Amino acid sequence: ITAICMSILLLIAAPHLRRAIERNNRAVAAKSDAGTAADRPAATNDWHAFGRLFLVILFRSTVFTGLSSFLPLFCIQALGTSEAIGSMTLSIISIAGVAATLFGGWFADRHGYRKTLRLGSVLLVPFLAIAVFSHSIYAVYAMLLPMSFAMLAPYSSFVVIGQEYLAKNIGFASGVTLGISMSIGGIIAPALGHYADTYGIAAVMALLVLIAAIYAAATFLLPAKKTTT
Repeated sequence: ITAICMSILLLIAAPHLRRAIERNNRAVAAKSDAGTAADRPAATNDWHAFGRLFLVILFRSTVFTGLSSFLPLFCIQALGTSEAIGSMTLSIISIAGVAATLFGGWFADRHGYRKTLRLGSVLLVPFLAIAVFSHSIYAVYAMLLPMSFAMLAPYSSFVVIGQEYLAKNIGFASGVTLGISMSIGGIIAPALGHYADTYGIAAVMALLVLIAAIYAAATFLLPAKKTTT
């Protein structure tokens, strides 16, 4: 039902998107006519920088998938809450994620994509640490909205950064960044599950805090612009 609704919305939006693309193409053509080819820098690919971005997406996806998989279990098993209260955490994160994504795009347009990515990743660490180490369901719920914004607001930023690093292949860059962000965490999730079976659900949540810290540190390795071809 949701897919049908989205398909109808996309069909309605398609003509508007097509007209917007045509206006943008005309604007780009007008700017091209105003200058010469020699004045315009050639698009280049910076695979080294894209490799660093891959690591950022890897750690972020691991944290996101880990929280989706283990946060309800953490609330139920470690904090002693009911299944309904534990499961509600994911609903809140998902609903807040809609607003977080919109806000993140607006913030990135005004303050920069790397700044948005770094700010979100850095803030995620203390928010997640409070939720994990406080051993209180009230602290978990208090941190749900901040965690959602810190984790999901930079979502569009790493897509744009990937397109910048692979300027000659922006379609490939978009597909890879979106695909990695949605899939690679699921590949790592079984290993996290094995870790939880061996050391406990609280231990795997603490591990997610550590991975979040590594994710935050990795964002500062992203170069400001392409440096190689």
